[in-house]
Formats: sequence, C-alpha cells, structure tokens
Amino acid sequence: MKKPNFILASSTLILIITLTMNSTFKAYAQENFTTDQASPPIISEAAILIDATTGQILYSKNETKKYYPASITKLMTALLAIEALNPEDTITFSRNAVLSIEFGSSHIGIKEDEVLTIDQAMHGLLLMSANEIANGLAEKTSGSIDEFAHDMNDRLKEIGAFNTHFVNPNGLHDENHYTTAYDMALITKELIKNEYYLNIMKDITYQIPLTNLSTEIRYLSQQHKMMNEKRDATLYRDDVIAGKTGFTNEAGHTLVTVAKKDDQVLIVVLLKSSSQNMYEDTSQLLDYGFSNFKPVELTSSDYEETLPILQNDSKVGEAIVTLNVPLNIYIESTQEKNSIEFKSELSVLTVDAKKGDTVGTVSIFSDGTLIATSDAVINDIDIVYFDTDESKPEKVVKSLITVLIPIIIVLFLTTLILYCIRPQKHYSKYKKKNSHRR
Repeated sequence: MKKPNFILASSTLILIITLTMNSTFKAYAQENFTTDQASPPIISEAAILIDATTGQILYSKNETKKYYPASITKLMTALLAIEALNPEDTITFSRNAVLSIEFGSSHIGIKEDEVLTIDQAMHGLLLMSANEIANGLAEKTSGSIDEFAHDMNDRLKEIGAFNTHFVNPNGLHDENHYTTAYDMALITKELIKNEYYLNIMKDITYQIPLTNLSTEIRYLSQQHKMMNEKRDATLYRDDVIAGKTGFTNEAGHTLVTVAKKDDQVLIVVLLKSSSQNMYEDTSQLLDYGFSNFKPVELTSSDYEETLPILQNDSKVGEAIVTLNVPLNIYIESTQEKNSIEFKSELSVLTVDAKKGDTVGTVSIFSDGTLIATSDAVINDIDIVYFDTDESKPEKVVKSLITVLIPIIIVLFLTTLILYCIRPQKHYSKYKKKNSHRR
C-alpha cells in the first residue's frame, strides 16, 4: 500500500530536477519615459545636433524628412574627391564642367581647359562653393558627372545615409536631388575624419595664383559667417572648425556647422532655414549641446545578462552577454550614470556559440530617450556538456551519467528514509499486541 506514495514522491523529485536543468532566462525590457528638459526653440524646418565621435543625437527636429540640400551637397563631393584624388595632382576643366552650371549660380570664373591643382580646386569648392569646380572634380574623380552621381549614391549607402539621393555634385536644384538632416550629419561625420579637409577649413582666406588661362589672382574667403570674423563679427564663434552654406529658391537656406570644445565635437545641420534664423538656430544648438550634456563611458559591468545555451531544447550551459565595450555616450548633465537603462533583443544561443560572438543588440536609454545602440556580445561562456556527434557510445554514456546520478541519489535517499520509517511502525504494533496478552 506504500508503493504509490513512494512512486509519487520520486516522480515529483525527478520533475523538479528536470525543470531546473531546462530552465530558461528572459531579457528584461525597460519601459520608455519622457524628459521635461527644455530644448532651444528652433525656427528652421529641419535640424539636428549630434556628437561627432559617437553619432549620438542630442537634438532633432524633422531629422528624417526629405528636403533639398542646395550647396551643402558639396560636402559629399569633397568626401569622394578627397578619398580618390591627390591634392598635388592637376585638373583640367572641360567645356561641360564650366558651361553646364545655371546662370547666376556660384562660381569663380574657371575657363574651359583651365588647369588647377586639386588642392586649389578643393579650396574653390569649399570656401566659395564654386559650381564649375564641383563639376570638374566629379569628372576627375569618376570620369563623368553621371558616373560621379552613381558613386555618390553608392557611398551614401555605405555611410548609412539611406534617405538621400544625389544626381549632381553641386546641389543645383533637381526634384530627385534630396537629403535629410540626419543623413547630412552622417556625411559630415564621415568627412571630418579626414585631416586634409579640416586643414582646408583652417584657411579662412586663400589665393589661387595665375594659371594657364588666368592672368589675375583669385581671392577666396570662407562664406560661413560663424567661421569668418571679417564677414560678421557678431556671428563669429572661435569654436566652429568647419561648415558649409547652401541656398537655392527651392531649398531655402541650408547650413552645416562643426564645432569643438575641449574634447567634444558637435555637428549641427539645418535645412529649409532663412538667412536671419540659420546662424541663431545653430548657435543655440551648439550652446545647448556643450552646456547640457556630459560624457559617460560604459563598460561590461554596466550591462550584463546571463543566457542559457541550448542543445535539443535542453540547457547545457550559460553565456554572459555584455555591451560591445568600451562605449562612450553623452547623457544630460543633470543625470547620473545609474539612470541609464537598457533594452535588449538577443538571439537564442546554441552549443556552437563562442566568446566574442555578436548575439543581438542593446538599446540604451537616458531618461526615456534612446541615445545609442550597441552590439550584444558574449563576454564569457560555460558549457557543461555538448557534442555535435551524440551517436558516439561514450558520449551517450557520459550524458546518461550526468542526468541519472542526481536521480539515483534522490531515489536512494528516499528509499532509505522509507525503510527506516517502516520498522518503527512494525515494532509499535508488536508492542501493542503483547500488552493485550498480559
């Protein structure tokens, strides 16, 4: 009569052991929340402020909405030309490069068959926004303007500027020539990695000497008023290190600005702005970025998650997943590091997982705002047992031993306890029976 109880107890213990050995873990998802921190009142239709090192967005307004870029297109032209050409090489301007630009658009009077160095041409492009120079650099880089446009769009995809499409190197209006504030920030972020570009930006004024077809020196000056104190001392800022202006009737005023303070570099992009508002908007955003954010370095100890390693739906080990560190981010100056929250999307791990593998992504939030993402990588791994060839007899035996030993121990202890209890009950009955005989 005691056997059913024994079987029930043993089965329960076996079930507990099995569930424990096959337990799984779930990623913890943090809810979003909003911040009440005031941001500057920006009048431009689209604007973005990013940290140039991390790419982190510190402010945005219509940042993914498509607009016409006008001459800030030339930053992309400069990027491709710098990557492909030697500054000391020469460029001979074709008839098409010189005469295909719109009447009244920006130029520096280059003639057909005139020869400049690439360095001289780059200064004409970036300081004076010369459209014929943009055409000439495109032809020099890719063979033709059409082919250069194709190369621009290929490079845009590599940068991650997926909502931009360019059809010319100068930004003169075309309905199929458009960008976003976010994409222009990515282009600028890529461009300022090049020391040669930054050196050009240091030349607030520049002279192109006599050429094969010019008997006069060409005097160039930086058109971005925040960089050129002589153009407007009230708008000048000594922390602005690079930038580009743009304008067409359809695009309105566009402006890209790069500023550096201590070790922080910020990028501001404005689209569909006005001559009255673009510099004020830019200055407000730069002040906002430099004053309201502080750097934080995230390490592996800041985010750590334990995931099961599965084989045939059974847990055979564990992996410690962390951020792909070190990771530098910016948070609001009023926030502390422990206010940062994480939301992960992780893959199911199998026995072929190894240390260093990327197994998902981690979204990083500060005060409810998504500020960065990181790869989730395996930092440490511990597999108790696995083998891809489970048909090997020695592996089967090892697997059975691993599973059965705990069960056998439990069964033995349970049997021993029951065996010890039963003789005591038998003795009690015997004693009671003998007492009646007396």
